[in-house]
Amino acid sequence: MPRQEYDITYASSVIAEINYTLIENRFVENAEFGSIVLYDHSLYANSDMQQVTVQSMSGFVLSNAIGANYPSNTNLFHWNIHHCTLEGNKNGGIDLKLPYTWLYNENFTHTVVVEDSNFLKNQNFEFVIGGHYAKVNITRNKFLDNQCKIGLVSILGMEKLTRIVQNEMNDNYVQRYVVEMNMESHADKFGTVTAMINRNKIRNNRFLGSSIQFTNVEEMSNAYTPETYAIAIRGLQQVNVTRNILTNRNLQFELLAGVKAGSIHNELNARENFWGVGFDSQTIRERIFDFDDWNSFSTTIFSPWLADDHNDAMLIHDQSSIDTLSHSSSFIPQILGGRLNRSLVLHARDRPYI
Repeated sequence: MPRQEYDITYASSVIAEINYTLIENRFVENAEFGSIVLYDHSLYANSDMQQVTVQSMSGFVLSNAIGANYPSNTNLFHWNIHHCTLEGNKNGGIDLKLPYTWLYNENFTHTVVVEDSNFLKNQNFEFVIGGHYAKVNITRNKFLDNQCKIGLVSILGMEKLTRIVQNEMNDNYVQRYVVEMNMESHADKFGTVTAMINRNKIRNNRFLGSSIQFTNVEEMSNAYTPETYAIAIRGLQQVNVTRNILTNRNLQFELLAGVKAGSIHNELNARENFWGVGFDSQTIRERIFDFDDWNSFSTTIFSPWLADDHNDAMLIHDQSSIDTLSHSSSFIPQILGGRLNRSLVLHARDRPYI
């Protein structure tokens, strides 16, 4: 037979970088959908894309659609939102779902930057960044007086290199949380992907509905399914939660440490925050839902903490270990739960310990 040559190349593809830049825009009082910044990434799912840039000039509404498709493709998306305002919209917010990317690394990946923007007095509001690995920077924004669909800010999907820094999130009405990071899968090309929630002011946010009523502290700490919380860290990614001002007395907890732990030594760093309550560790612990409340969660390290509601306030260190040694003989728990870090004798009593 004559010699034949075969081309075994399956496909040639060009990775495109698609940029969305919004600068000094105002999306105000839209009645039907609000001003939801979305894009259907399936429009750019071809393997032969050239570089595409979509830029929104002052006063131009990019999209009012709801819903986004995010198939696997070879494209990278860069969202840049600077000095924009979403105010008084009846339904919507920002919902970005980043597509799976076949070829990516720490320098060549999706990015989302939201800086110096205002989200004010919107109804049925949500701010969601989901999907594939990305570099996410949410800095110096104001989220004020919004009525939220479920929560205010959500970071979902594959773990992301995340900075949520120097934002104000005050006086919002939420169904469940103010900020939640729920990472369901690891970025397979990296070891540890860092994330931080740092120097934010998260104050006076309220449950959207009738206030949750608890008859006593025991009932609150024994609730294994918290209804509301200011910050939730769920899933697989460790997050540093530091130097934040947390005063949300209408919410059941300030922090939910829901990182899936493979070891009891897995710890969530929540040092140097202001918790809006007294200076003793027990009072602060009642504002945190972690391993001591549900033993598949991680333990939380919250000492030292800030003495007042300034990000650079004096630090107070936990003295409970010293108190434990000096008062261990008189320690009688009201309910049993969490870790035992001292000797304990259970005496007979009329009501159960659990």
